[in-house]
Amino acid sequence: METVHTASLASAPEGPPVAGAGLQNWHTIVALASVVVAALLAFSPELFNDGDTYWHIAAGRLMIDTLGVPATDPFSFTFRGHPWTAHEWLAEVLSAAAYRLGSWPAVATLHAAAVGLTLLLVGQRVGRTLPVRHTIVLLVLLASMLAPFTLARPHVLAWPLLAAFVVVLLRARDADRAPVWAGAAIMLVWANLHASFALGLVLAALFGLEALVQSNDRARAFRQWGVFGLALLVAALATPHGLEGLLFPLQVSSMDMTQTIAEWRASAWPKDWLFFLVAAGAVIAAAWRWRALGPVRLFIVAALLVMAIQHARHQVPFAVVAALLIAPVLVAGGLPQQ
Repeated sequence: METVHTASLASAPEGPPVAGAGLQNWHTIVALASVVVAALLAFSPELFNDGDTYWHIAAGRLMIDTLGVPATDPFSFTFRGHPWTAHEWLAEVLSAAAYRLGSWPAVATLHAAAVGLTLLLVGQRVGRTLPVRHTIVLLVLLASMLAPFTLARPHVLAWPLLAAFVVVLLRARDADRAPVWAGAAIMLVWANLHASFALGLVLAALFGLEALVQSNDRARAFRQWGVFGLALLVAALATPHGLEGLLFPLQVSSMDMTQTIAEWRASAWPKDWLFFLVAAGAVIAAAWRWRALGPVRLFIVAALLVMAIQHARHQVPFAVVAALLIAPVLVAGGLPQQ
């Protein structure tokens, strides 16, 4: 099967763009917009408005110095020595390495670059069909939704992985195949970086269901997406924590203490006015183009919307995935086939 590398997602040919055909430099415009946003964020002091940043860097420094991932808590006063699932170990090592290379400016640049890459991946995908001006408006809205959650913490480093994973799934569906190696490579990094990898597993299962329902050769679709599912499972288990790491996202989401954490609060008006306005627009657009989206993608958007309303931290996954699913089908005819 064709191998797709994450690093080349923004530049790999996907067929001629439709609405942007009149502007051959639309790729450059989208890239520049992403770079501008990343540059602005790199100089924003709001990146460090969370005390967890220091804890993550300290944990990363410990892992670099010991060349190992700790299994017990070495920091807490009351829980020192208790079991600890360092599920964000890779993100913490990256942050600590950036700090050693260039102190706080390097840490800021690392996380700002993650935001810029997220916007670039989304823009390059939707820009194939949307006019350039509409693509820029979408990226501005997306950047505005990312901004309140943009902190020097591991979840920001996971955003481009989410975008890349969904792009890989969409490209695979365009080509009527399963993205075994590209998807597994992203999942391997994602599972060691942040617990949001669990969302990727669910999305892959749903896209596999879509392939099974729509394919003319269901036996082939079942075989290909079944192999893909197994590859993702192996990748998700390939962490220092194994099965415990795979189950960790479920354990965290079911903890009672999450109700006392600000990012787990429910989305509320007027505090989250932009989210509700964007969500309303997404619902209208999805209802308008429901035939082009299909039942599985409609379900994905609806489920992520419910999650985002229940917990503000899920506003970003909703925004990223909804943009990738809905925006390309707003133009009559949908995406060009490869």
